[in-house]
Formats: sequence, C-alpha cells, structure tokens
Amino acid sequence: MKNNKMLKISFLVVAVLALIASCKKYDPNKLTSTAWSPNLAVPLAHGHFTVYDILARTDSNDVVIIDPSTGAIALVYRGEIVSYQASDLVDMMDYSSTTTLTMASDFIIPPFGPYSGTQSASQTNVVNPALNSGVELYTTDFKGGTLTIGVSTDLMHDVDVTITIPDLLENGTTPFTRTINLTYSGAVPQSGNQVVDLTGYVIDFTNGGTSFNEFDIQTDVTISGSGQGISGTESVDVQCDFSNLQFEKCTGYFGQQSIAVDNDSILLRIFDNEPEGYFELMDPRVRFTVTNEMGFPVEIALSNLMTIEQSTGNTFVLTGYPATVDVPAPASIGLSTTTILELNQSNTGNLTTVITPTPQWFYFEGNGISNPNGNQSVNFLADTSVLRVDAEVEMPMEGLAYGFTVTDTIPFSFSENIDYIESLMFRINVDNGFPVELLGFAQVLDSNNNVLFDVWASPENIIEPAPVDGNGRVTESYQKITDIFLNDSQIALIGQASYLVIGGEAQSLDGTTGQIVKLFEDYVIDLRVGMQVQGRFDL
Repeated sequence: MKNNKMLKISFLVVAVLALIASCKKYDPNKLTSTAWSPNLAVPLAHGHFTVYDILARTDSNDVVIIDPSTGAIALVYRGEIVSYQASDLVDMMDYSSTTTLTMASDFIIPPFGPYSGTQSASQTNVVNPALNSGVELYTTDFKGGTLTIGVSTDLMHDVDVTITIPDLLENGTTPFTRTINLTYSGAVPQSGNQVVDLTGYVIDFTNGGTSFNEFDIQTDVTISGSGQGISGTESVDVQCDFSNLQFEKCTGYFGQQSIAVDNDSILLRIFDNEPEGYFELMDPRVRFTVTNEMGFPVEIALSNLMTIEQSTGNTFVLTGYPATVDVPAPASIGLSTTTILELNQSNTGNLTTVITPTPQWFYFEGNGISNPNGNQSVNFLADTSVLRVDAEVEMPMEGLAYGFTVTDTIPFSFSENIDYIESLMFRINVDNGFPVELLGFAQVLDSNNNVLFDVWASPENIIEPAPVDGNGRVTESYQKITDIFLNDSQIALIGQASYLVIGGEAQSLDGTTGQIVKLFEDYVIDLRVGMQVQGRFDL
C-alpha cells in the first residue's frame, strides 16, 4: 500500500484523485472554530501541478525540453554503462634486472696474492618491462615510481659501480646515471644501495627507434686493490628494481584489447508502478554516447537490447539496430572525441513496439575492442584518459494511451460530530490543461481495511480531457466540477473512516480511436477540493 504518493499523469497514466493527497491542506478544525451557520462551506485542499510535478516527481531532470520554440517535452532516463580507465589498459607492473660480473669472465683476473692494481669491466643488459599482453610501449612519462639499485660483492677490495640508463632521462633531458662506492673495511660481503624517485623522468622503450618494450642498463665496475688476495671466484652483483610505477602519459601500440561493456539497465521511472493498459509512443529514441579520451580507435558492439517487465519477467527484444559503433581516436593527448549512436524508428525494427508494453527496464549488453583495424598509428594515453559509454532512453511525450487503471490508498478521517449533520457534500473542481481524462472511483475504509461504502454507485468522470488542435496541442483547459453527496447511511459511517481508496481508468483524449496528443512544458492542472455541511449547530 502506497500512502500519500502521487501517481504519474501523462497521456498514458492519470490518477488525479491521488493528487488530493499532495495538495495543500486546510485546517479541518475550522469547522468547530467557526461561528454557527446552517450551511457551512470549507476548503479542504488545493493543488497546482505542472508537468514537472506529475512526470518527474523523483527527479526534475527526467523532464527535458526537446524543442525550446514550442516547449515540447520528453522523459529522458540515463545510465553509464562503462567507464574504462587508462590503468585498465596499461598496467606497469614491478620488474627487476640483475647483472653479475665475475673475475674470470669480466675482469680477467686470475687467482692472485696481494692485489693492489686497478681493473674495470662493464656489461649492458637489455631490460623488458612487465606489461599487459599485447601492449607495445614506445615512451613513458612517469608521475611516480621507484628505482632501487642494490650492489653486493665478496671482493676484499674497493669497488665503484656506475649504473647508466641512456634512455631514462631525468627531467626529460639528462640520461640517468648513479654511482655506488664500496670501500673495503675488513669484512665481506660488502653492499650498498641507492633509491631513486622516478617522478618527472621520461623513458624511451624503442632502443633507438628499432624496437619496443625494452631499454638498456649499462653497468660499469672498477676494482681498486686493497692489498688483499683474489681467489678468482668472487663476483660483483648489481640489481635494479623498478616498483610502484605510475605513468603520466605514454605512447605505443596498445594492441587489440578487449574492453568490457557492463551488462546494465535503465529504470523507466514512469512505468515504475507497473501500470496496465495500452501505450504507444510516436518517436522513442535510445542514445549511446561514447566519449573517447584515449589515443586509439575503438569499436563497440551492442547486443541483447531489450525491455523487461519487472513483475512478469517478460522480455521484448529490440531488432534491426546497428551492430557496432566506430569510435575514432582524439587528435592528441588532452583532447577527446564524442560519438553518438541514436536508435530510432528508422534504424531499428521495432523500437516503438518494445516500449508499448510499459516495461520497467531497458536492458543492454556489449563489448569493445581497441584498434579494431590493427596497428595503424601511434597510440597515446594520459593517466586521466577514460573511455566512457553513456546510455539514455528518450521518450518524447507524443502518442496515445488507454485502459490504464490506477489505484492508491491514503489516510482519511472525519472527526466532527455527525449527530449535528443533516447533509454532507464534497466538491472536486478540476481545471485540466492536459489532454487526459479519468473515470474515477472511491471507497471509504475503516481501520481494518473493510469497505464502509462506495463514494459513487458507478465510476464517475472526474477529469475531462482538454481539447487539442490538429497538431495534438491543447488549445484550452477544461473545467469539470464533481459533487459527491453522502446519504444518511454514509454520513453515519464516515466517523469510522481511516482510509480512502481512490483510483480510476485513464486514457488520453480519444485514445481508443488513435488520436495523437502531445505534452508541453506549459501544461498545468488545478485541483480544488471543498466540503459543504448542512446541519444544526448549537451556539
């Protein structure tokens, strides 16, 4: 049971009786504080409702003016189905490089007694960073990360180790070089290290423009004899650990990566109460908007587009829509491209039909692939780059509806002393600016939800539709006054009232004959409810 909840009014669903619960209330105690009169009229409620109040009570942004010159409106429901981050594509994992220089192979020093000479050796290692499969990096600007250089040796001599990475540029200009000096102090092994913050460094992974995903580390070692012996089995071990790497921007070819487009759905809030009846829109549309900040083209494939009835689980599959969306790359880092695929009656087989059953959800699936045509150009990324796919269902308020039954229950009580009441009349005054009509009913219930009486013996036409011109636009509002007279037996029971069940069957103007109507921003409905009491009141 939904208390005090306004039901949506459109050319498909109207429940103006429920609006009474949302009107501005007057103080019923005025009955007892008013001077004696044999005929007393009291206003009970007044409401003035616009299209925003009626169609978009939860979120006014649901109503969008699609034609500012006329005020034509649409309901637009939105959802984001994927937001693909740069870090999802290029994950710079930790990696290490180890270099070992030996007496026999690199320094060419045989076993020796007391050694006081000087000898140098060097090695150059090609390093291949750990990356996602299929990613080919050319350059990277680091915004964070650490290079830890560790040196260890069992030589009983002074050792100087210089690490040079020609393609790792400090501040983007100066090749990286660091030296670690080990001075023999009588104990082995000897060790030393340096920790380098890579923020602001730039690295070239092409090895002089001939490759990708690699760079050289050059290790130069000089031994200065201390007078101790050399066994010939000693070595100098150097390890470079790259960790916590974060890029600010990078270039390369990032391969044909799968881009997951989440299965998702958009709630069509106008149908959230699961109304029953026939509903037809003239020009519904579904838009997929792809914003690409990543420096490569993408192909998005859509699948399993359908609407779903929540209560029954019935699905209505969309047919004939374009299978793919081709999304171009932006021209440079910091720019973006926007690609819109609009589905409408001209490029689908049954879009109007899948909306007609008043479904609660629009469901979609999809997947994407980067560089669908292979390696055509240099790709680029910034750390803030995203690929975002947004979806929206636009329902222009133009069409017809009929057979919609709506019901609501609101609290209701009458606390006056009925012993002094001879007659009781309620007046509903509706000035309707919508092309919608309502055949209403009402029942008064006690606290146990038992029906005390029906307000009308048969359904009453509470709201008459406003007339429209040849374009479906309302030409003037239509006023309808409905008086509800309670008989003696009903008056005797009204003091037991706790709830009022109100509802009816709604349709757009001549909806059963195919008349098309439109809703515009300036449509309003004015509702007033009053009560007239005839009785004998003691002073």
